Amino acid sequence: MTRSATARLDLFTVEPPKIVSLEEDQRLSPDEMLTELRSVRQRLMGAYQALGRALSQLSASNAHCTNIRRELDHVQHQLHNVLKKRERGSSKKIKSRFLTSRNLRAEFDREDAERQERERVAEERNRQKEAANAESARRVAHDAANRYFFGRISSYKKDDLRALALALGVSDEGHNKDIRARIEEKFNSEPDLANNERFAGLFRRRTRRRTDQVNASDSDSDSESEGRRYDQRYATPQPLSPSYPSSSTSFPATFTNQPAPPHPDYRLYYPHQNQPLYYPYYPSTSESGYGELQQQYQYRFYSPYNPP
Repeated sequence: MTRSATARLDLFTVEPPKIVSLEEDQRLSPDEMLTELRSVRQRLMGAYQALGRALSQLSASNAHCTNIRRELDHVQHQLHNVLKKRERGSSKKIKSRFLTSRNLRAEFDREDAERQERERVAEERNRQKEAANAESARRVAHDAANRYFFGRISSYKKDDLRALALALGVSDEGHNKDIRARIEEKFNSEPDLANNERFAGLFRRRTRRRTDQVNASDSDSDSESEGRRYDQRYATPQPLSPSYPSSSTSFPATFTNQPAPPHPDYRLYYPHQNQPLYYPYYPSTSESGYGELQQQYQYRFYSPYNPP
């Protein structure tokens, strides 16, 4: 509570003196008269004190008003100076010089021509930008009203995202990620849009991708099982000895205990003529001692100059 409010409350709480007739005062006893006199003096002292506080508060308020008036005058003076500078045009760049020779005049003309050229290029660039923006806005508005959307939203450019956003009734302001987030939120909140023919192409690709993934996983599992069966049936033959004989000898390099190759004409060729060639050799039942159902085979070494 402020001092002014306290002073006002003191003035309002002071009780006014009672109006008593002369006959009632004459009927009072001396002791009652003294009591009434003390009560009147006490109320008068309270009113005097409240009046003094009110006067003090009035003086303080006048002082505050004086300070505020001075501050207001100072601010008005500063504002007037700022407005005066703007009206005078002191903030503008003045293109003027003192010319003392023809060389300085030629330099001034050159710089002035460059300045005019820069201004012309800037104006032309602004006109092209405004025309491009107008064309982009027209194309976006047309696409938002008539276009059928397909493909992935992540591959859309700014104009495509704006057209899709306007077609969905969401804001097209901000960066691409903001527009894309609003579009995704719209599709998540309204799943029925997937049945709309204008937006069904955006969901059809997702469904086809999931179907392709399922088919790919099935084909991978089939190929793995087929590959295991092929590896078990057609294993790569391994030699019993890590060393190879020279091309001048006919020592046979035997590969045994291996399944049959995929084709009877299976051969291993080497780039150099001096290296050996391997030809498939199928032993008879009497030589190998195995049955015909086992289909075991052997590889024998032959020189390039002595084929089988």
